[in-house]
Amino acid sequence: MAGVGRGYVKRTQILETYYISYIIIFTEVGPFALLVAKYVACECPLYPFPLFYYIWATLRLDIAQNLTESEDRRVVWSRADAPEVFDELHLKGDLVAQVLVSPEGNGKCLVTGKVSGVQTLTCVRTLELFDRPFETEMTIEVERLQVASQELNDDDDDVFAYKIPQTQDFVDISECVRQLVLLQEPFAPVKNPDEDFIFVTNNQTGEDSADAEKPLDPRWEKLKALKSKMENRS
Repeated sequence: MAGVGRGYVKRTQILETYYISYIIIFTEVGPFALLVAKYVACECPLYPFPLFYYIWATLRLDIAQNLTESEDRRVVWSRADAPEVFDELHLKGDLVAQVLVSPEGNGKCLVTGKVSGVQTLTCVRTLELFDRPFETEMTIEVERLQVASQELNDDDDDVFAYKIPQTQDFVDISECVRQLVLLQEPFAPVKNPDEDFIFVTNNQTGEDSADAEKPLDPRWEKLKALKSKMENRS
C-alpha cells in the first residue's frame, strides 16, 4: 500500500470493524440509531462503545406493529438492561413486570399491570441495610405518530402517555418505572416496623451493669445509718 499512511489504514480498519456494529444497531433499534453510530465513528472513532451501551441500557417493552388482540406479558429486566436505574432505585435482583397490552385502534395501545421487585434500603432506626419487596401498579398509553424519537407526557398522575415513531416496535418505560418505584418507597424506611424500638447507648448499658455488679462499701452503710438516726431525732 505505497503512498498510504498508517493513520489512514488504521482509520479504515476501525470503520470496517464498526460496520458490523452498525448492522446490529440497525436491526435492534432502527435507522436513527444507525445514523448516530455512523456520526460517532466518523467524528471520534475511538469512543463509540459508551454511546452503543447507552442506547441499549433501557427498560424495553416490545409493542407489536399490528396488535389486534390483547396480550399478557411477563417482562423480566436485570441490572445489565438499565444499570443506572437499578443503582438509583437500589434494586436487588430482577425487576418484573406483569402486564396486559391491549389495542385501542388508530395506532394506540394500553398497557396495564404491575411492576414488582426488591429494594435494599437503610433502616432509619438502626442504620442497617434490609431488603424490602414492593409491588406497584402502572398504566401506560402508547401511540404511534410522526415523531422523530420517543416522547413522554407524565402530566397525568395516573397514566404515562408515550409517543413513539411509527416504525418503532418497542417503548422504553425506564422513566415510568423510576417514578413509580420512587413514589412507593417509604420516606423513613424501618426494618421491623411492628417491633417496639428502645434506644440504649453503650455508656448507659455499661453503667447499669457496673452498678449492679459492684458491691456496696460497708462504710457507706454506717454513714446511711447515722444520717437516718439524726433525721429521726429531728
